[in-house]
Amino acid sequence: MLKNNKGVTLALLIITVIVIMILASITISASDAVLTRTRLQTAVANMKIIQAKAESMYEEYSFNATPEEDYIGKEVTDVGYLNMYGVAILPDDKWRVWDREILLELGFDADMLKEVKDEDEETPIEQRKERYIVNYVTGEVIFTTGVEDEKDERVYTVNQITDTLYVDKDTNEVGTEL
Repeated sequence: MLKNNKGVTLALLIITVIVIMILASITISASDAVLTRTRLQTAVANMKIIQAKAESMYEEYSFNATPEEDYIGKEVTDVGYLNMYGVAILPDDKWRVWDREILLELGFDADMLKEVKDEDEETPIEQRKERYIVNYVTGEVIFTTGVEDEKDERVYTVNQITDTLYVDKDTNEVGTEL
């Protein structure tokens, strides 16, 4: 006589657990990619806002013939320091460090600056982390902490980030959408 079993077999339970694990891993990896992309887009937006402010200030400085020593921010004199961020340095560039205090004085929102922390005054400003460095002439902006891209590489400038955002991972071709 055959018994009528109504319980779940061990094999069915294992298959169900494996399917759930596969779905969970796909969901986690997809959400991680979305978070990374959002972090990159936020960094670009912040740097574009800072870039616009720097360009408008430079126009004002040029119009009013403001001497360079009166420009806002501490002048960056160590060109080697900028090279580590992958930025081309030109002789006429006017690079300045904008720290949290300067950004707040310029009217930037404190929430936007949550990644820009204050540091002790003993550390030279060029060696401090988590600052923005702006070039008044070209409008280039460097976020010294950088942001990790989708390949887990650290990127520091708008151009580096947008290059990462626009490259199609499958074809390696440059696209046009964020």
